[in-house]
Amino acid sequence: MKKLSLLALALGVLASCHKTAEPEAVPSTVKIDPVITRATEVNFEDGDQAGLTITRSDGTEFASNVMLSYAGGVFSGDQKWYSDGGEDCSLRAFYPYSASGWPSSFTVGADQDKGAGRYDLMLAVKSGVKPQEAPVTMVFRHQLSQVVVDLDNLQNVSVAGVTLKGLLPKEDFSFDAEGNVVAVPDLSADKIDIEMEAVQAGRRYRAIVVPQVMSFGLTIRNTSGGSVVQHFSEVTMKPGYSYTISAKVTSEGVSFVLNGENATKP
Repeated sequence: MKKLSLLALALGVLASCHKTAEPEAVPSTVKIDPVITRATEVNFEDGDQAGLTITRSDGTEFASNVMLSYAGGVFSGDQKWYSDGGEDCSLRAFYPYSASGWPSSFTVGADQDKGAGRYDLMLAVKSGVKPQEAPVTMVFRHQLSQVVVDLDNLQNVSVAGVTLKGLLPKEDFSFDAEGNVVAVPDLSADKIDIEMEAVQAGRRYRAIVVPQVMSFGLTIRNTSGGSVVQHFSEVTMKPGYSYTISAKVTSEGVSFVLNGENATKP
């Protein structure tokens, strides 16, 4: 009996030594699939950069403001997580990337004649996400509005520039109880005049503005030093929408029409 017991023990030890080891979890790269593109272009371009913060369900940060680059239809970088499931996370992403991290506020500039696209802020939030190998789909929402001025320049006036006058430049961001982004204009900020970008000189101009109920002016200047000014009252601009002001230049002067009722997402 004693010999049989020792034999059984030896066989048991041998069997345990030959058990198949459980494979270790292999880290996979965090990838973001953006489903809404920026207002100023047809799509994101390779090399565009976004910031991402990942927070576990217990409130601790797994990753803080990591920079992701766009290529092949997704944002990705060096950030890894494990692909075997695990604790739910909340993701916050923003474009364009800033080293200061997720914005609590955003200010548009007056110098948009040098390019309005850099003020096209977009934010994306998603909760209940488990670490996964597949790209995480996130909806990037435009936080600002776009104003376009189309000139029907029948007199071939040489235009020196177009300016939007008297706009609030700053927007503040917070979160509601469900974790959704809440954006409001900073009513205490000083108003600015925005020099619009010439998309097509003498024909089409654009600017990115903070959504607000606006009473603002529009100035069109010619190269001879003359100008024409039009005022618009109580215009409501919504985030993610583009609004067109049509200006027809004739021998009698300039007439303006603001397309606000039929505004569509860019």
